[in-house]
Amino acid sequence: MRHIKKIAYFSLILSTCTVTTAYSGSTLFTITPSISNLNISSNGNSSVVYTITNNSTANATPSITAAYQSTGNNLTIASNNCNTSLSPYSSCSFRVLISGANQPKKFTITPRVCGFNGFICSIPSTAVTVTVTKPAAGLPTRAYEEVANHPSVTRLIGININNTSDVISSHFLDSSSNVNSVVTSPDGSKLYATIINEVAESIAYYNVTSDNLILNQIFIISESFLSDSSTDSMQTAITPDGSTLFITRYSNGEVAPGASFYKMDLNADAPTITAIDDPDNILASPRGLVVSSDSQTVYIGTDTDYIVAMPVNALSVHADNKIAEGNIPVDDHLSLAIDPAGNTLYVGNYSEGSVSILSVTGTQGQFEETILTDGSFTGASGLAVSPDGATLYVAEIDDNSVLSVPLNNTGSVLVQSEITGAFGLALSPNGSLLYVTQASGFSYTTTVINTANFFASPSTIDIDGVSLTIGQFIGP
Repeated sequence: MRHIKKIAYFSLILSTCTVTTAYSGSTLFTITPSISNLNISSNGNSSVVYTITNNSTANATPSITAAYQSTGNNLTIASNNCNTSLSPYSSCSFRVLISGANQPKKFTITPRVCGFNGFICSIPSTAVTVTVTKPAAGLPTRAYEEVANHPSVTRLIGININNTSDVISSHFLDSSSNVNSVVTSPDGSKLYATIINEVAESIAYYNVTSDNLILNQIFIISESFLSDSSTDSMQTAITPDGSTLFITRYSNGEVAPGASFYKMDLNADAPTITAIDDPDNILASPRGLVVSSDSQTVYIGTDTDYIVAMPVNALSVHADNKIAEGNIPVDDHLSLAIDPAGNTLYVGNYSEGSVSILSVTGTQGQFEETILTDGSFTGASGLAVSPDGATLYVAEIDDNSVLSVPLNNTGSVLVQSEITGAFGLALSPNGSLLYVTQASGFSYTTTVINTANFFASPSTIDIDGVSLTIGQFIGP
């Protein structure tokens, strides 16, 4: 059978300001990708930023024709600042959004940028290799959450989002224990959960089968950081390539008050938890966190007026890792979310009920605006962004409501009210279902909202307890 390579074309404009233009060597443009190896899930999105440098000695209003030659599909330009004049040896950049849907397991993307009416073309010296992680065979998509049962047992459950009567559970915690966060591996075969009780703080690691959660190992966080408080907060996030787990921990206890941030190498034969060094003490009360779709940057929320942006492979943070300092409210930032293209970071401001919006590229970030500032809502605890990046969902625990906020400057904010103790949010992979955990002693349910019909009466799942789960707790 003959194989045909698929090519997607994107056109920009390039015209020169002079008739004769010199350029160095045989390469008119130097094209540099932000990453050479990219990992995404089959239901997710990721992106690559390409930097283009004009090697000409003349000013040019770059006519760049960029043709993406790829064995993959679903490539679009998410942002572009290469449509303005480039002076000699200056640079511009654009971002390519890659959807994991309907992609082969591995493919490459290679831009071809042409100038001077298409007479001279350049390609980058390094192609970007994209690896797509498929869900483990036979595993249904599940929402995982802690259930604090009445009166004496806390359990971890997995709910088949396509058949909510299909529930698996693991009864492993006593009433003194608390699970703040759970996260699945990119293929859904592993589950990590934070456990806090009066004896220890730890990460539990499970193997997931089609009908059970099997405890593999428990990793104890360093005893020097143990606390006597049952109100400690821990959250987790995993890189899209499944290599690293991050844990934020805020301690209110008298034995070890303070804050800490950890990472865990999941590829190691004997994984251990490593504390991130913070010599400038910028990680005050770390709370929410999210990892960029290209697995390169982790963003950490604190209770200060800035966000911390750290390279995934770093072992320390410093003052220059702060972004948007002085522009976001001093508040508990329990939840962070990032858009599929990786351009925009959303920060929930708990007490104000508002959401701050930052434009980000790696560890660089700039404040754009704060929305929902009229005081109508308070208790912004959970955030989620739709797969197409068009809608932001906000859980407002104090107002017992969930908001649907359009991000394209059209339409109105929609409010689904009377969701008692609305706390954590997670979307199904296709964005059609929004799961809402409820941190209220009176709920005993998890609510499921049909995002296509937001005002319709949501369905509820009886979980016989209260859930404090936060973060992206739905697997692939």
